[in-house]
Amino acid sequence: MTRPTFWFVPAALAAFLLTAPALAQGADEVEVDRPAADLQSALIDPVDPADPDAVETALVFTSAGVRTSVHCVARDYEGQRIGGAFTWVPPRGLRVIRASDFGPGSVADFVGSVSCHSLGAAVGSAFLLGPKGATDLPAHQRRQLISPRKAKRRVFRTHLEFPVVASH
Repeated sequence: MTRPTFWFVPAALAAFLLTAPALAQGADEVEVDRPAADLQSALIDPVDPADPDAVETALVFTSAGVRTSVHCVARDYEGQRIGGAFTWVPPRGLRVIRASDFGPGSVADFVGSVSCHSLGAAVGSAFLLGPKGATDLPAHQRRQLISPRKAKRRVFRTHLEFPVVASH
């Protein structure tokens, strides 16, 4: 294999991996474009104070550099898929997906978990919003290097797990 051909293969692989999230988008995956202002207002007035049982989870994604897409799948407490959602996070920006975005018609009533992946350096956080205020929830993340080690640009895939998510 000649040198120009050798570099073509990693470049083609990287191009495919950059478009893979768009190709893998399911029919029931909803695009969510909720800016940081929504999170700020949710932390001040978390949920409807008239409903004392109301609870909502806000999944917050930030980008460490470039624009990236984050794709998520929600599962109930039995592991059954509820739905999917994705968002585009701007460079060094922030986007929010709420647990209610995973259900049909943007109304979900569930307790379960959410798994997400992103091609790039996304960082996840979660907040449980209730009538009396907000608290943080655990978020587990790991990065996987998917580009060749000697490539000029390193490409990572980020896996994010939110083990406890609720909406009511």
